[in-house]
Amino acid sequence: MLKGIPQILSPELLKILAEMGHSDRLVIADGNFPAASVGRNAKIIRCDGHGVKELLDAILQLMPLDSYVKQPVTLMEVMMDAIQPKLQAAASGSAVRIGVVAQESNSDSINKRTGGFVDKIVSLIEAQPGFGKGSVAVIGHDKYANGVTSGKVTIEVRIPSEVSDNAGKTEASTLLNKEDLIAIYGSNEFAAKCIINADETLKKLGPNKVIAIGFDSGALQLNAIRSGVFYGSITQDPVQIGYQAVKLAIAAQKGETVKDVDTGCRWYDAKNMSDPEIAPCLYE
Repeated sequence: MLKGIPQILSPELLKILAEMGHSDRLVIADGNFPAASVGRNAKIIRCDGHGVKELLDAILQLMPLDSYVKQPVTLMEVMMDAIQPKLQAAASGSAVRIGVVAQESNSDSINKRTGGFVDKIVSLIEAQPGFGKGSVAVIGHDKYANGVTSGKVTIEVRIPSEVSDNAGKTEASTLLNKEDLIAIYGSNEFAAKCIINADETLKKLGPNKVIAIGFDSGALQLNAIRSGVFYGSITQDPVQIGYQAVKLAIAAQKGETVKDVDTGCRWYDAKNMSDPEIAPCLYE
């Protein structure tokens, strides 16, 4: 008999946790994750009836994380969890669409936020049961198109002809008016604002509707998250950006070798946006 052990952790799982050491990896996945194929050389433990979050919380009560790696914990994109039921419909033959609004295609940072999202979502969907290579078509802009002309899932990227609120709103409205749209992403504050403004009359976003995710913050986006219109957003970490900039400047002044530092990003939604580690990263 042991005291202080969360009840949802089975003896089999506790044994695996006790045997793990530095650099070992633990994946906590839902029932749609292809564990039998992806984890063919790993030990697979079923935890039926329990959610990913409650398992993670229970494990972190017992298991220390490696401190010498940048990201000891990596979470699967939350949009995938939110759209999973509708993706399963696509696997059965009902095609669906994911929209992406980007401010422009020339900015390196915006291009990476846009292209990175597209590439990751494509890889995650193709790894789902019932999909596979070539099942996702990326259309709408030549820079991101993948050459697939007909897929079970379409990712449509829209970029306005000019950087103006009206032009951006038009592109967002075009996506929101698509009947097969299940989710939409804005790759910076401008794009997120365009999506929110377009939805003022269309009312397509929210719980049990189209899932919307943004980037950065700003008063309009924060209010959309608080009200449930947006599912959540990603923020940069300006606290770390400032801290690391000063640290690197001092090192450079001393003649030390410096290199780029990844200051990371954070997911926030209505539940955690007031948390002490999140709130300083958000701006009105």
